[in-house]
Amino acid sequence: MVHSLSRNSRRGNAIPTFARRQIFVALFLLSTLFTILLIFKSSTIAVVRDPEYVDHRDIEYLPVFHATKQDTPKEGTKIVPDRRFGQPSTTTKQQAMNYYNPPSQTGISVCFITAQFSSSRQRTDHLYDAGKTTPRLYESPLYHFFAFTNLADLEAPGWEVVVQDLREYNRWITQSRWAKFLAFRHEIIREKCQVVFYIDGILSPKDDIELFQAESRRILDSPIQLAQRLHPYGGGAEAEMERIILKRKDVKKNVDASLQWLRAQGDYDKNCTLYENSMFGYAIDSVAFKKAAYFFWHHYSKEEDSWRDQPLWCYTLDHFDITPMQLTGNGKDILFNQVNSRTAKGSHKYKSESVVSAKSYYDSLNRMVSIADSCWLDTSATAFNSSLKPAVITHDFLTPICPDMYRRSMVPEKRTNPGLTISLPYFSQPALLLQQLQNFASYPKDIQKKLSIVIVDDGSPSGLRAIDHLNLTNNINTASHYFNINTTSSPIPYYFMLRIVRINHNIDWNAEGSHNLAFFLANTRLGLILDLRMIVPIETISDVLIWDTTKNNSETKKNLSIAHKFNRRRQNGKTEHQQTCALIDIQEYWNSGGMDEDFAGNYGYGTSDHFWHKWERSGRAIQKHDTSFLLEQDTEACESSWLYSSKKIKECKAARSQQNDPTKERKTNNALLKKKISNRIGWQNAYLRFNWTIDF
Repeated sequence: MVHSLSRNSRRGNAIPTFARRQIFVALFLLSTLFTILLIFKSSTIAVVRDPEYVDHRDIEYLPVFHATKQDTPKEGTKIVPDRRFGQPSTTTKQQAMNYYNPPSQTGISVCFITAQFSSSRQRTDHLYDAGKTTPRLYESPLYHFFAFTNLADLEAPGWEVVVQDLREYNRWITQSRWAKFLAFRHEIIREKCQVVFYIDGILSPKDDIELFQAESRRILDSPIQLAQRLHPYGGGAEAEMERIILKRKDVKKNVDASLQWLRAQGDYDKNCTLYENSMFGYAIDSVAFKKAAYFFWHHYSKEEDSWRDQPLWCYTLDHFDITPMQLTGNGKDILFNQVNSRTAKGSHKYKSESVVSAKSYYDSLNRMVSIADSCWLDTSATAFNSSLKPAVITHDFLTPICPDMYRRSMVPEKRTNPGLTISLPYFSQPALLLQQLQNFASYPKDIQKKLSIVIVDDGSPSGLRAIDHLNLTNNINTASHYFNINTTSSPIPYYFMLRIVRINHNIDWNAEGSHNLAFFLANTRLGLILDLRMIVPIETISDVLIWDTTKNNSETKKNLSIAHKFNRRRQNGKTEHQQTCALIDIQEYWNSGGMDEDFAGNYGYGTSDHFWHKWERSGRAIQKHDTSFLLEQDTEACESSWLYSSKKIKECKAARSQQNDPTKERKTNNALLKKKISNRIGWQNAYLRFNWTIDF
């Protein structure tokens, strides 16, 4: 009984076979559905999180990329990095990057700009080597590094140095802010840049080509086309003024003057949004940025109050209701890193206005030399004919202007004219000069018309001046010009442009100043540095006119400036490379620092040593030609076969007999060169330290 009862109970509580089957089916369906949900969720997670790893770093403020634009969240959507799922596929990352750079779209030309203005390079921020710090950006043809400065000798490896003479502004800081806010006005920036990132000299961009292509595309696609870093401390213009005083970034009277001006503006809001101006990016054609920059500069450049730019920029953006796009990740660590400290004396602190005064520096330089007269007008008895004043000279030369004694020549700003300017220093050697000019006049007419010859008479005494012996005439009816070689020969027509300029100060061995003056007056792109003793045969000048002064560097993918040097054939037939003479791009001549006139006054180590040292040190190259010759001449100064008449021969010999030839002492310049190369003495960008006159 007991056994039978127990059996019946088990049978009554048992689950029927049909029901068990239904349960199994239900469980199977539930597990299948759960698996599908897991797969769907995993796919969703992957789609959302892949873009945050586009550049292999945690980017918190990068927009999420979706297949359709209408699903794209607003810019600024925060993506919290989720490290549980590893790295996404290369395909997904490429799809994300294509949001900014579609495959059919060419790359964006991006420029990084900094500014270093000071009395010496020792007082500037120490610029890092862009080629070593950011090799991928440096080697990419899409990226350029520009350093704006007043210092021709600025140490800026990997940067293209743009020397600007901005001495109309009395503060170094004002000069540096020109590059920060108005660099888009410079021709080279307009030519090479679509997007500009200004960065302080201690900041370096991340060495990531795609990262800055993406950021540049964000800027170009934004309505304002300006991206900035929000100031980490915020607080508006007046809070920033308090920090400026606390950290001694300006003097109190300047800050007070700024506050007074700001509070006088009808729309001033002390709580305007404050941005940090150590880094920002803008499109070169951004209308909003240009409008704000010009407004800012109109007041800032008056130099009437604070030299700090962030409070005024805060008001400027608020005044125009401009809200910049925020830099990805707010800029630091994501886009830019600090790679250097400030100057050797620590961060920038100021106790008085004198610390930032550029005017006092230039005034101190001017006190070092005597004041020069007008740069071309000479009213002495030996002055040139007044009918030949610059305003009525028929040759198509730049009308000269009077440079102050320490002006870096950027005139004309555009040296793009075709042809060739030949710089020919001259001193008391009339026969050699006439030999040179007759050789030029022997060229075919079409070649002559490409030449502009500037003879710089380096202080020759009366009777030996270039203008005393040329005997130039012109035919009014044909507008032709002639050399009168002697009293019996027919005049020789010439078709090149000729300019004769005379240095009035007595400076021995002044080839440096002579070449600087010739290329100051030049308006062609190309220039030929020539020695009076070196005749240029027709075969060589034909080579010169087809040589290219730029060459693409296969390693860096950037254009390299090339100077072309010649072989020399002496009178005895021996040959060797000539060290001084060369074909150069005149703007590159100035950008490399020009000739250092500290070497003038003493013999040796000038053009052939110091200039080419600076040229190569600044990243430019020299190409020597074995088969393009200059013919060295040993013609006597008063050689009778070259002078016009017996009277001219007598005058020449009499003047030579009274002349004391300058001493060829090399030790002084040898010591000077060593000091400059070792940085014990700075390279000078103080040019044309003399009075000069146009003779023809």
